[in-house]
Amino acid sequence: MATLKEKAAYLKGLAEGMGIDEAKNENKLILKLIELVDDMSERIDDLEDYLDELDAKVDEIDEDLGAVEEDFYDEDEDLDDFDDEDDYDFDDDDIYEFSCDNCGDSVFIDGDLLDSDEPLTCPSCGEEIKIPLED
Repeated sequence: MATLKEKAAYLKGLAEGMGIDEAKNENKLILKLIELVDDMSERIDDLEDYLDELDAKVDEIDEDLGAVEEDFYDEDEDLDDFDDEDDYDFDDDDIYEFSCDNCGDSVFIDGDLLDSDEPLTCPSCGEEIKIPLED
């Protein structure tokens, strides 16, 4: 399959070989269109080269990012630290769920934090959470 540049060169050569008279108005239009096709084919060729370079750079960045993710976010390594369920000390009675009055998001709070004098803030909006204390 011929490239755009080759097709434009063929049209240009065909027009030159036919000896088109540039003095006639119809021929001026045809010759200018051929010139336009030639210019466009060169510009498209330049854009394709640029796109190939850009694609190669994006692939390189993607590989670098993959290496960074592997170094810092290695899930397998994190999971190896907690192979046994006995390593976890979860007591569902100590976790409370509240709804933030400001943003409406659910907030889970450890029961030990309820005894603290420090005000609790919503992790979503940063506003202080008003906790309805019940017996």
